[in-house]
Amino acid sequence: MRRTKLYPLLGSCVRVRRHEGERERAHDPRQSIEERYPTRERYLELVQDAVAALVKDHYLLAEDLPGLVEHAGESTGTYSCTARRRLTQ
Repeated sequence: MRRTKLYPLLGSCVRVRRHEGERERAHDPRQSIEERYPTRERYLELVQDAVAALVKDHYLLAEDLPGLVEHAGESTGTYSCTARRRLTQ
């Protein structure tokens, strides 16, 4: 019996640094959270745009848009790679 190898399907998590200084100390070329989203309003605009694009492409229903944006606005920003690993194991 042939076994399917799941290892290639496992994800990884490389935390995005919160501040520019953290990013520079870690030699991480990616923008920090603060650089990507200078204000909460800008973050929510980008969420709105992303969700609207998913609605346009029929991946989400238009009626789901307000709730998803609201949920993003309630986020505490404390997502961790460790929590993700626990959820997927």
